[in-house]
Amino acid sequence: MVESAARQKPLRSAVARASRPLRSQAGNLRHQTIKNFSEDFFTGEGVHQGSQITGAILAGGRGRRLGRDKATLTLEGRPLAGWVAAALQPVVADFWFITNTPEAHAGLGLPLLMDLVPYQGALGGLETALFFARTPFVLAVAVDTPLVSPTLLTSLRAMAPGLSRPALVCETPRGLQPFPGLYAVRLLPKLREFLQTDRRLRVFVEQCRPQIVSPADTARRDPAGLSFLNVNTPSDLEQVRQQVASGRSHISLRSDDGKSAWADPE
Repeated sequence: MVESAARQKPLRSAVARASRPLRSQAGNLRHQTIKNFSEDFFTGEGVHQGSQITGAILAGGRGRRLGRDKATLTLEGRPLAGWVAAALQPVVADFWFITNTPEAHAGLGLPLLMDLVPYQGALGGLETALFFARTPFVLAVAVDTPLVSPTLLTSLRAMAPGLSRPALVCETPRGLQPFPGLYAVRLLPKLREFLQTDRRLRVFVEQCRPQIVSPADTARRDPAGLSFLNVNTPSDLEQVRQQVASGRSHISLRSDDGKSAWADPE
């Protein structure tokens, strides 16, 4: 459903304020937002409980192994970006989908930010999120984790006020998991310095000396570890589809009236 001009005005004002530094520092780089994006993402429960947190969905790589863009890849008829947004939105004050190719993602109906420096990988997306955030922390989630647990995201958010280190990440039997992760805005100078010589995500996270959610505590919040199931290959996508078919996904894309929460605009 297309919003009225009156409903769009607050969002446009907020976008205009956020866009100024991007235009001044990055020349032709553009900040885009989608007209039919509902202002409900910026109101309600998330604003009160997640007022210290800005959410960021990171578009990630070019999906070469999948043979197509990850964000727009459909799962049960909905894009992967829609699954992640459904988990993240209730937890944060507001959020952005960060991408190098806004034209390709305009149809998602999400607020878009273009990377400050294109094609820097996940750390480039995190840099953009930290730069634009108007909160002390950014909760970053990868777009290729459609089954990310809202319970886990809520727990990470709840730890923010007492966080003494600049980052909070989970550990699983496979090691540290950078996403989903909580990152302090004060990390921006360190991240920019790091990107001058390196783009390896895990190396940067380890250098941050993050606070770590232990494997046991991570498993209590996400017993099946679905938050860390990345869709990188066709076989990964099939595994995710099997999880959804078995009813093990954390997210329902149905609203209270039984309609799809990600229905196409009328």
